[in-house]
Amino acid sequence: YIDREKAILAKYDENLNLVQEYTGDYEIIIAPNKMISGDVYAYVQQNPENSDDYSIAIHNFSNGDTNLINWEKDTSTGLGENPHILELLHLNNSRTLLIYDYSEGDQYESGFYNLYGILIDPETGSLLGEEVQLTNLIGKENIEFASVTDNGGFQILYGAEDSIRNNENTNYIDREKAILAKYDENLNL
Repeated sequence: YIDREKAILAKYDENLNLVQEYTGDYEIIIAPNKMISGDVYAYVQQNPENSDDYSIAIHNFSNGDTNLINWEKDTSTGLGENPHILELLHLNNSRTLLIYDYSEGDQYESGFYNLYGILIDPETGSLLGEEVQLTNLIGKENIEFASVTDNGGFQILYGAEDSIRNNENTNYIDREKAILAKYDENLNL
């Protein structure tokens, strides 16, 4: 026997009769994931050719397409490693915002993460542009709350653990704060 693990999306009618089954990558159900729409899911995907390399994938069960979100990676420094799916906001019927983070590498003394966003078509799973860096502090940002605003944009409340060099420039001093950031429909601050 050959084992082939897979995720199955099963759809049923009102009488509980199976109407349709779709298959996808098994990581969709075992990895951290978010449902974008009934057929489209975002999940953290391990590179089958390099077990240390992870990306965020968007899979559409109805057509079998998978799109990967691309960002700069450098295994020698850790840049781009350890991605996390954080939030999903439906800005309107044709645009969903996925907020995520990944390591900024070891150029600092501890793992620092900025927040990133990308727009996705919720019906097809297609990426609607490139990733946008939402925060740019030296430290780790943690989302506490995210919501859509009345003008079609969004806001995030996040905690920031800023790290700054002390006067002797020998190590970092952490400074914690909360930030409410508001963005327009094009992901501009």
